[in-house]
Amino acid sequence: MNKRLVSRILAVVVVLVAALIMAGWIFNVPILRTLTSWGGTTRFISAICFLLSGILILLLSKQDIGEASKFFILIISYSILLLMILFIVTTFLGVSTGIESLFFVEAVGTSGSLIPGLPSLSSMFCFILLAVVGMVFIFDSKISRVLYFNGILVSVIGFIAFIGHILGVPFMYFSFLGYNIISSMASFLFVLLGASLFLIGKRDNPQ
Repeated sequence: MNKRLVSRILAVVVVLVAALIMAGWIFNVPILRTLTSWGGTTRFISAICFLLSGILILLLSKQDIGEASKFFILIISYSILLLMILFIVTTFLGVSTGIESLFFVEAVGTSGSLIPGLPSLSSMFCFILLAVVGMVFIFDSKISRVLYFNGILVSVIGFIAFIGHILGVPFMYFSFLGYNIISSMASFLFVLLGASLFLIGKRDNPQ
């Protein structure tokens, strides 16, 4: 099985899981918000970003990327980047933008939430790494090193957090200082996204 196909399969899995999580919020089905019996709830905003990130990787992994695809890559990348930067600023300031509760209101203290509805800081960082790949790609399609580095880093962060949930070690899933924690499902999805990026880089630079 070639690397491009595997990369696209992983991205499709992320998109489908993100859609399930969003459906869990929309139709008020708690099990769909977590998809596990442990590890916390994946927030609606995070699910939207996972959906967009999966679509971004599907576009990046195309054999021939046309102008229309490049346009959507740019829009998705900048949307994720600007949203995450805004959330990081508001997280440290301890204020709400209103965006995180625009669709659904999360109770204070849910899944380690200091600011209800916001993704965890680790999730924000991973989404920024994914968005950067799309932005750089627009200016230089030969970005295998960026794909390697960002893909590995995103996967490692997700893997550490996922293992932390399994072992019950809060520090490994970045539970500190009262900031929102990354859920086990979000951790798993980052592992898939990172692996998908890495495989695209391998395809573009097989040596």
